[in-house]
Amino acid sequence: DVYKRQDTGFGNALNTYHAVRTLERAGADCIQIEDQISPKRCGHFNGKEVISTDEMLGKIKAAVDARRDQGTLIMARTDACATQGFEAAVERAQRFAEAGADILFVEAVTQAEEIRALPQRLSTPQLMNMVIGGKTPITDAGELADLGYGLVLYANACLLYTSDAADDMQC
Repeated sequence: DVYKRQDTGFGNALNTYHAVRTLERAGADCIQIEDQISPKRCGHFNGKEVISTDEMLGKIKAAVDARRDQGTLIMARTDACATQGFEAAVERAQRFAEAGADILFVEAVTQAEEIRALPQRLSTPQLMNMVIGGKTPITDAGELADLGYGLVLYANACLLYTSDAADDMQC
């Protein structure tokens, strides 16, 4: 439950400010703030909702103001693709960058064309999340790097491969 609250900034902008101070003191190098309504759901599940763009901008600005070390990165994630569509998610991400986010994370794009388009439309460094069995078409890390992504997560790959290996061994 604590993890779910921290992703969404522990509540409003004031709570986000205090969360960033606390996480930075604990040694965090990058702090991700999401725009989902709490309690959050996996980005590749249905039934998500997002807060207003203005509320999220307030959280990002609070996070940027709170950090003491400019080396602490603020990552802004949007789940708006699922609720408002790709174009709305891109527009949100652009506004997040303007508010000071250092890294953008547009979650659960559903088309290969969208994967290719994001780095061309957003100049801020980006993360792409590959969830095996999820909504985003699995794309090779080399191809994602060539497209311009700075970070790639293969979120559940180790778990699935380990599970498959255990099945093969008939444990």
